[in-house]
Amino acid sequence: MADKIIEGVWDCVYCGSKKIPGRFRDCPNCGHPRDENITFYMADPNNYVEDPDKINKNPDWLCSFCNSLNSDSVEICPSCGASRQESEYNYFQNKEKDKEKEPAPEPTGRTRSGGKGFWIIALVMLGFFLLFGISAYLDSRPVELHVDELRWQQAVDVEVYKTVSESDWALPSGAHDVTESTEVYTYEPVLSHYETITEQVPVQVPDGYDTYTTYEDLGNGYFKEVVNQVPRYRTEYQTVTRTVPIYVQVPVYKTRYYYQIERWVTERTETTSGVNTEPYFETRALPENERYGSKYGLYTVIADGREYKVEYELWKQLKADSTFKVHLDSGWIVGLEE
Repeated sequence: MADKIIEGVWDCVYCGSKKIPGRFRDCPNCGHPRDENITFYMADPNNYVEDPDKINKNPDWLCSFCNSLNSDSVEICPSCGASRQESEYNYFQNKEKDKEKEPAPEPTGRTRSGGKGFWIIALVMLGFFLLFGISAYLDSRPVELHVDELRWQQAVDVEVYKTVSESDWALPSGAHDVTESTEVYTYEPVLSHYETITEQVPVQVPDGYDTYTTYEDLGNGYFKEVVNQVPRYRTEYQTVTRTVPIYVQVPVYKTRYYYQIERWVTERTETTSGVNTEPYFETRALPENERYGSKYGLYTVIADGREYKVEYELWKQLKADSTFKVHLDSGWIVGLEE
């Protein structure tokens, strides 16, 4: 069965004539030959060629001297007499070469992109970006705050070296008063038996073909109609009987040790706090079995009646009863404006 060939059209970029039939190499209005600037497209309705076997299926070649597009069936450019051997590009290669230089011309023929659904999605996305863009912009702008108070609280853990009770699957060095117990350490699956089960299994069964039509640009003023077939399937259920293994969880036993051991353990936390003063840790001499452990602090700013958290390095740059331009992020002062 012969391919169905459709005659396309092109527009003259010199005189503005539209929908010139693809069989014409020259514009019937101004006589200018079609060149590298034209694009073939399909008119509506389709203009099927009566004898498709007479149509050359290869793309036009581009004359390297005068930039005219010439039929694959000729070896000499009718416009300037240059040989085809000097040609570097055909219609498609020329389009690919120019793709990054300028946008592809919009077809005036068949298909129109977009629609109501497209514009609804576009508007929703625009609103989304505007909302979050404005929020990000507002968060990034410096805000002027009048600092009323600088508050701080610092804490230090006090650790005590004492005997504690522990248990583990291994005995650590220094453990004493040890007792042992055989306990469940884990469970492992063990094959018990096999069972036969019957179930309905979905199976995809061929159910014919769906067809759709596409059009291949031949690059010479004509298009080939291509009928595509996609297999279609329906779901059927088949009864399947199979044997499956059944496992039981069997406990694995191991010796667990219960013992006494000496450890440094956090016993209490001592805190200090103040307002508009330099932070400090209030330390004192501790008994031999005690020591100071981790230290940490919380630093806040009361400004214009609100409380803000801030890292110590920024906190110490602020002063009470002063005004600063700051950057905020989720209730934190994160930067100062110079």
